[in-house]
Amino acid sequence: MSSGQFKDSELRAQIERLREELDLARLVARVAEERIRALLRERDRLARMNQALSQREGTQNRFATSIAHDLNNVLAVITSGLELLARTDQPERRARLITRVDEAAWRGSELTRRLAAFARQSDETAPAEDRSADEGPVSVLLPCAAGLPEMREHLSVLIVEDDDEMASLVADMLERLGHRGVRVSTLAAAVAVLSGGEAVDLIFADVLLAGGGSGLDLAREVGRRQLGLPIVLTSGFGSGMHGRLAAARLPFLPKPYTLAALEQILQQAARPPARGMAMPS
Repeated sequence: MSSGQFKDSELRAQIERLREELDLARLVARVAEERIRALLRERDRLARMNQALSQREGTQNRFATSIAHDLNNVLAVITSGLELLARTDQPERRARLITRVDEAAWRGSELTRRLAAFARQSDETAPAEDRSADEGPVSVLLPCAAGLPEMREHLSVLIVEDDDEMASLVADMLERLGHRGVRVSTLAAAVAVLSGGEAVDLIFADVLLAGGGSGLDLAREVGRRQLGLPIVLTSGFGSGMHGRLAAARLPFLPKPYTLAALEQILQQAARPPARGMAMPS
């Protein structure tokens, strides 16, 4: 075989491998979209149930709140993971993203099983018209590859997120946008990073954190220390927090979100704060 024939054969083999990887990514995307639809139906059902159960004992409401928060984290991992998948041409990164999306989808399935069990304990209190409403059509708009804003500033971002899959996904998104992410999972760990002199330009924190404390508590601590760091809050479940968030006047990004939305709010927050900005009290 001549060298030209060998190169041509090798090129065809590489093209075939790329086609196989693309077919796999498309298959995963289709499966993930179906699971997203199911998760959205369950999330909407939970929202209706939570409203009907608002007068019930606090334990049930806390359970419903926790499940809704976790479901939104799962949806954020899936939707943002698919967006990153559409934007990368690196086989290693595609494989990592496919694994992460698949794991999030299975985690979502486990959450829906827990939700189903909860729905059987509480169904007698839900309005009758709600019991069949979850079969209606659901529209899912998957993120596209276009529309990403032009990069304006490279940031070092402290990610404060207690969900490991979500934290990893945010770090990947920041890397894709040209930023650097520093991950911690608790309020105490975030304070330790800030106290240690880590070079951080901005804080991106979940409102609800494991181990006590919240993103609002972290914002209050930053204000007390007069660090002058901008803070963006995020959450998959904002019910009951809107008043405190509005009073704090801090940027808020609900989950799930796109790359473009993340970049926009980070760049806006990184600008010098308006004079007289309030901090949480």
